[in-house]
Amino acid sequence: QSLRRMVWFMFFFSVAAFGLWVVDQVACEHLHALPGGLPNPQFHAWWHVLNGLACHFAMQGSMALRQSIVSRSAPSTKWCLWSLMAFVVPGRQRGQG
Repeated sequence: QSLRRMVWFMFFFSVAAFGLWVVDQVACEHLHALPGGLPNPQFHAWWHVLNGLACHFAMQGSMALRQSIVSRSAPSTKWCLWSLMAFVVPGRQRGQG
């Protein structure tokens, strides 16, 4: 279940980043001249942040998948930041200790 959740987070962040990038490309001129003195939402910067998160979940997901294949059991994961950030906890491989 943890691996599936990581894949969903990776997919969500990738799609959200792509959506913001498209909006930034299409409406860049309009975003610099928002009415009422509103600041530019900097969608290109958010694209970098969300793609970074997507890459994090892709790497953690691949490590969790490898751990589950090697140990033939569910991967050991730790979720923090209100269950929004995942980390694979290294486990012992077969033949160690």
